[in-house]
Amino acid sequence: RQLERGLMVLTKREEDRLKRVFDFLDLNKDGKICVEDLYQTLKSIKFDADRRELEEWIWEVDETMDKSVSSGLLYAMHFQPSTGFVSRFSTFVP
Repeated sequence: RQLERGLMVLTKREEDRLKRVFDFLDLNKDGKICVEDLYQTLKSIKFDADRRELEEWIWEVDETMDKSVSSGLLYAMHFQPSTGFVSRFSTFVP
């Protein structure tokens, strides 16, 4: 599939992996990942998370200022490893 008018191409494997990461993190299934989704997900895997730090992680990438991350933004961040957002969570997802 193509993203952003063909400038970036996700392989099927990459797309599937990102969808699994997103679905794993989007606990309330509202199509966005918020601080509470992250906090509860990390808590469920016995990872001690600080809500303020999670707020900062989202703030770093939140282009719409709605305190959440959409699937489209997560896909776009896949091509920007400097954010570290995707890589922070992809290791937790089977």
